[in-house]
Amino acid sequence: MALINEAAFLLAIDAASGDMAPVLAFADWLDSGNDPRGEYVRLLMILETPEAVGLWPSVRVCLRELRPGINPDWTEQVGRRLLRWRRPLWSALGDLFLDQDSEVDGTYPFVASRVADSIYTPAGVRAILWDEVFPAVEWNRRHPCGEWTPFPEDWLEARILSVSPWPTAADSPEIARWVRKDWEAVCRHLPPDFR
Repeated sequence: MALINEAAFLLAIDAASGDMAPVLAFADWLDSGNDPRGEYVRLLMILETPEAVGLWPSVRVCLRELRPGINPDWTEQVGRRLLRWRRPLWSALGDLFLDQDSEVDGTYPFVASRVADSIYTPAGVRAILWDEVFPAVEWNRRHPCGEWTPFPEDWLEARILSVSPWPTAADSPEIARWVRKDWEAVCRHLPPDFR
C-alpha cells in the first residue's frame, strides 16, 4: 500500500509542474511515517527557492548526513523531480569545467542562457557556481586529460550532494582564476548585474 501512495504522490508532483503543494504533502506523508526521506524532500525544496542560496552550507551538511541512509535510486528519482531549477543550472555551470575551448564551442552563450532562464539572483548564481559546482568538478580542470563531454546531471547531483569534502576555490586558486575568466566571458552575455 505504501508504494501505491508514494507512486501517487510522485505522479502528483510531476503533474503539478513546479507547484510546491504536492511536494509539501509528500514530505508530510513521509514525516507521518517517521521516514527520514521527508526531511530530505524538505531540504531539496529549500534548494529550489531563490532566497535560500545562502543556506547551502547548512543544507548540504543535512543532505550529506541523510543521503547515505537513503536508497540512491530513490534520491536520484526524487532529485530529478524536485531540483527542476537547480539541476539544469548545475549542469550548465559544470560545462565551465570541461576540457574544451569554451570560447569557440558556444559554451559561454549556452551557460548564459541557462543562467538567464533560472529563478536565481545574480548573487545566487555566483554562490551556486563557487559553493556547489566548483568543489564538485574543479578536478576536471586539473586533470591532464579531463572530461570534455557534459557531466551527466544525475552524476553531478550525486557528486554535489555527496559526503566527501571537495576543494574550494581557496584550495585551488589557479583553477579558480581560470573559472573566474570563464565566468567573466559568460557575463558578457548577461545583464550587467551578473558581473
